[in-house]
This record gives sequence, structure tokens and C-alpha cells, in this order.
Amino acid sequence: MKRQDIIKQRRQFKAEGFATLTDVGMDGNWVTPIQKLSHSEDGPVIVAYYWWDAESVLRNREELRKFGYAPRLKFNKVIDLAIGQVGITRKELYITQAFHLLPLNGTYIPQELIRRSFNLITQYEIYGRNVIALGNRAQQVCAYAQVDYIPCVHPDARGRTIVSLAAELAKALRKFY
Repeated sequence: MKRQDIIKQRRQFKAEGFATLTDVGMDGNWVTPIQKLSHSEDGPVIVAYYWWDAESVLRNREELRKFGYAPRLKFNKVIDLAIGQVGITRKELYITQAFHLLPLNGTYIPQELIRRSFNLITQYEIYGRNVIALGNRAQQVCAYAQVDYIPCVHPDARGRTIVSLAAELAKALRKFY
């Protein structure tokens, strides 16, 4: 499936109790805004759980429009430190997620809805690519879809330092560089 078709699938994907990128003013020529920088056609794919919640997007919209992500968050600090250790940039990665809607404050995401999002969107992004799945939820849906992946701790994991989390992600990335 072509990138524009995947974006179209993402735009059509909706579920009650969840916002879309259009709802929060973040729709664009990407599957997820973090791809503003991280949309390599041949680099490894990092699959996370979901991008962000709707309320946080609305509060941080200007920063997100500029970068496609919030550099000050632990998740992004871990990615930046890891890619620095490997000697690559975000442009050499393709970053996406298993779930392509924005939870409303405190909204639980049912496993079936994650699978539906993955089947409609993510599987087409990652087909034939080298995949690193971040955290249990992304790993579970990759396993469900029978996608080969390298498991890696989620960059927001509690009880771990940014340095230790980045070292684990860098180790996974080095398998491709």
C-alpha cells in the first residue's frame, strides 16, 4: 500500500471516545506527526504504543507543529540519546505506533481496538521492514500480527533512567547499523 493510501486509512479510522489528528488540528501528510522528521523509507521502524493523548496535544500544539514531537519528554530524550550513541539521526528512522487515535484523558484503549488500528494502518507501514517494538503493548500486537520484531523496553518505563533506557534502544538499533 502506498503512503498516501495509509494516510487515508488513518484519516478514516475513528472510534467513540477517541480523538483523531484532525480533531486536534494535527492532521498532515504523515501517518503520525512524529514522522515530520522520522519517516525513512528504508531505515528501521520503531513501533510504540500510541503517539499522545488529545488533551496534551492541544496544550502543546505549537511545539508539535514545529517538531512533530515534544523534545522535552522522557520518551524523546531516550530516543535522541540512543540515536546519538548509534551515530544516526531521526531522519534515518521510521517511527510509528500501534494505535493511531488519541485517547481522551484517562481513556483505556481496548486490545481489540489496538489490533484494529494495527490491521488497518500500522501493518502497511511496517511490511517488509526491520521492526523494533517498544514496550509490552506494541510487542503484543506485533506478535498477534505475526510481525518479526526486536523487543525493546518502552522509553517511558518507570524505575529506569534515561541513560539505561537509551542504552537498550541503542543496542536494538545497532542490529541495523
